[in-house]
Amino acid sequence: MKSQMSSVLHHEWKYFVALKRFRFSMLFIIVAPAIFMMLAYIYFGKLNFYYPIIIMALGVPRITVNMISYSIGGEKVYKTFESLLSTPIRTESMFIGKSMIAILISLVMLVISSLFTWLSANFIQYVFMHETSLIWFSTAQSILIFDNLLICIFMIFITGILSMVMQNPRQGLHIASALSFLTLGPSLLVTFGVKHPLVWSAGIMIILLGINLFFICYVLQRIKRPQIMAKL
Repeated sequence: MKSQMSSVLHHEWKYFVALKRFRFSMLFIIVAPAIFMMLAYIYFGKLNFYYPIIIMALGVPRITVNMISYSIGGEKVYKTFESLLSTPIRTESMFIGKSMIAILISLVMLVISSLFTWLSANFIQYVFMHETSLIWFSTAQSILIFDNLLICIFMIFITGILSMVMQNPRQGLHIASALSFLTLGPSLLVTFGVKHPLVWSAGIMIILLGINLFFICYVLQRIKRPQIMAKL
């Protein structure tokens, strides 16, 4: 299974490298949280890491949802999915291998975006506020960034499963887009709706871990080759 997954992963990486315009969108999403934080400082006069985390929750899942949708949907549109299914590669290896690139891209985007936001905040504090001490993400904010990664994984699984089992591959993307409002829920809740953000961000993390584990088990146990072939 490991070698099969590696083969799919290698194929998906070559596909990702070919998406030049897609990488430009990724760059914009990475710098957008820092830009938004700078604008918030200009208009409101204070630095708040929660605002860029909300922007991360808004942008990063869209990138990865499109990646997995085009990966699986593209196989169906160009009639290559049937050839892929005719190989000895197991369906779970195929799904996890295709999802892994999108998950890794989510992780890289969130890490780089968080680092860029942190550097921008300290630059603003040093240049405009004349403060020499560094400011850091709080524990609740750090957990919330990890929650955003778990949300990305959740949306990748949802979109991937729908794209595999639906007759029209675009239907998976449309349904995932309709559910995309869920990606903002945790960040908005912790930022504006609760008195104990650390407790809530940790609780959301546990819930998301459980949901993602369920989807992994669902794929491994329920989605089989005949079910996918019937939708081609």
